[in-house]
Amino acid sequence: MVISLGLSSYHEQAARDAELVYRYAQVLLRQLNQSSDVISESDIRQFCKHASELHVIRGSSIAEEYEARVSNAPLIGKFLFK
Repeated sequence: MVISLGLSSYHEQAARDAELVYRYAQVLLRQLNQSSDVISESDIRQFCKHASELHVIRGSSIAEEYEARVSNAPLIGKFLFK
């Protein structure tokens, strides 16, 4: 007796999701007047495969770091020398 775990349905859903992401990327590329081959379908599949490992790190832009009025040096120093 063979028990199916339904893994093929997960793979099918992953393929559908990657296709949607690819289509959306193509729409964005067209809006930005970029060539459609800038992001390949295989790049999208690879991205989707590893998307669960991504983490959002919030910070400031480089421009903000160079603005004197936004300097976080005292705050950063407080955490460095604990």
